[in-house]
Amino acid sequence: MLKAIARLASSIRARGSNSAEPPAESIDLSDMPIIVAQSALEAFPEDPHPLVGAVIDYVNVLTSQGHFNRREIPVLAMAAYHADYYLAQVNNGGHSQFIHNSGANLPQTTADILYCLTEMDAEEYLLVFRIFNEWVQSHPDDVARQTGFDGGRAARLDELDDMFYAVESDGSLREMIAAWISTAPNLLALPDAQVANARARLCAANPYREMRDRILRIAGLDAQVTGQPMAAISMAAGVAQPLAAITRVGNGSYQEVEGEELMCVTLFTTAGKRWAALTDEDVVIYDCVEHDNPEMPSDPLEATMEQISNWKAPEIGEELGSVTLAQAGMAAEIAARTKAAAAIDLMLSQLLQPPRVDQVTIRSAGKGPDDEDGMTVLLVLNNAAMAMSAVIGENGASLLSEPDHQKMVQVTRAQIDVHAAENAIEKLVG
Repeated sequence: MLKAIARLASSIRARGSNSAEPPAESIDLSDMPIIVAQSALEAFPEDPHPLVGAVIDYVNVLTSQGHFNRREIPVLAMAAYHADYYLAQVNNGGHSQFIHNSGANLPQTTADILYCLTEMDAEEYLLVFRIFNEWVQSHPDDVARQTGFDGGRAARLDELDDMFYAVESDGSLREMIAAWISTAPNLLALPDAQVANARARLCAANPYREMRDRILRIAGLDAQVTGQPMAAISMAAGVAQPLAAITRVGNGSYQEVEGEELMCVTLFTTAGKRWAALTDEDVVIYDCVEHDNPEMPSDPLEATMEQISNWKAPEIGEELGSVTLAQAGMAAEIAARTKAAAAIDLMLSQLLQPPRVDQVTIRSAGKGPDDEDGMTVLLVLNNAAMAMSAVIGENGASLLSEPDHQKMVQVTRAQIDVHAAENAIEKLVG
């Protein structure tokens, strides 16, 4: 079986080796196997969950690691994936949540679900979904207002939830999905220990994997230095004293800050945890005061009442620095104009062992001594194992070592512009 996968990988790679990014239709993946664990298939029909879960994992691996797009993945696998996603979303928060969490992918997701329900002859589910789809098509303004929470739920969608739950109480959509998967002619059940390696070979077979990875990598960097509120958080962290680079951005929650409830984002930095408090005018960095809490079990459900009652949540500490949203907007404009994300990626790619960027912290942005717009950023790399700095301006960029600031790489504006153009997000096939 693995030899067959290797032959498939070679044929896919050969079909794409001599051309730029093609329309997805030019990649013939009709013979691509849907790889699942033998144990998952053997559990069906008594237990449908492992087989459906195996296909979900398969799609996640091919998209996140192989960078295949949805039109290059076997149609049955993609449709089953989205049908199960629909089931999970509606069970958790109704059709309103399904709309909100699908976002811009709602049209493609809807098309996959319609295909799946039709192919499975799931007539009752299909009736509910067609009514839902008609509502979506005829109420675009209401669609944009859906959140899944009170105040952002359309009454008609709540009615459809009740219809869906009634159908589900008499049957099981997940069982139907599993049964459909089991009929796929290209379903390949392998011994559990071989699954990861077989899927990895498929991922490596994508001739556009490296290019798509680079495009997505640059887009991720761009979101950190031009997107809001991330650019503002990054810049506020860069001016906070004592200086500590961000290593990871955590979750947000409302905290009381100087008598006011503000959204605060947890920042993991080289000096420990900090808070980024977001207001309508600025972002303020505060120290995070953590208490000497009793050791808690890894599973919160195993905690005793005494442990829970004695546990104290982290609190807002002293203010360490802030930037206005206007300042952050200026920095984001400079980052966009100088193509900072592409510059960073280009310079790192020229190192002997190019590292991956964990997080960017903006140290400064504005006019330099030569009256040139530019910015300086700190780069935390390879799971916080190393750090570098980048100085990016109108005429080029330099990569510096930390903490001694030795110049490691220098690139010109022309090189940056070419790298940005070659790896524009628009080159991705959706």
